Amino acid sequence: MKASMPVDAALMAESGGPHAALFAASPHPMWVCDGDTLAIVAVSEGAVRQYGYSREEFLRMTMDALGPLEEVLDVRRILAAMDGRPGAPIPCRHRTKDGATISVGLVASQGRFSGKRLALVMATDTGEDQRPELLYRSVLDSIPLSVLLIDRSLRVVEA
Repeated sequence: MKASMPVDAALMAESGGPHAALFAASPHPMWVCDGDTLAIVAVSEGAVRQYGYSREEFLRMTMDALGPLEEVLDVRRILAAMDGRPGAPIPCRHRTKDGATISVGLVASQGRFSGKRLALVMATDTGEDQRPELLYRSVLDSIPLSVLLIDRSLRVVEA
């Protein structure tokens, strides 16, 4: 499934524009982060609910702080991979305030606003059992050629 988020919504949310209240109240976990420092500058109610951090706590965090302590989450690589190429979510693991680790798929859009590079990031809880499927999808979506999967009976399983 291809997914895309307009950066304009992120920019309005970050600027306090007319759509800021809609962004903040969104049930979907998403945030706007500074593309250079990874500081979270705006966050939705869905992210507050899913992760357990207050809005104020989120705004004191950087995006890479959401990764589990035992993993180094290469957030800049993830954002660069998504830049201008919306597609399958990139699977990763995040840590909630209570210390639980959750599997999420990240999609992001980047843009410039008032001279700052910003990214609108949406995290979808995928559950551990769906993580291999997300990884499989992200690999297939990144291949510029068509791929046919054939089962043992030589039937096309997926194109």
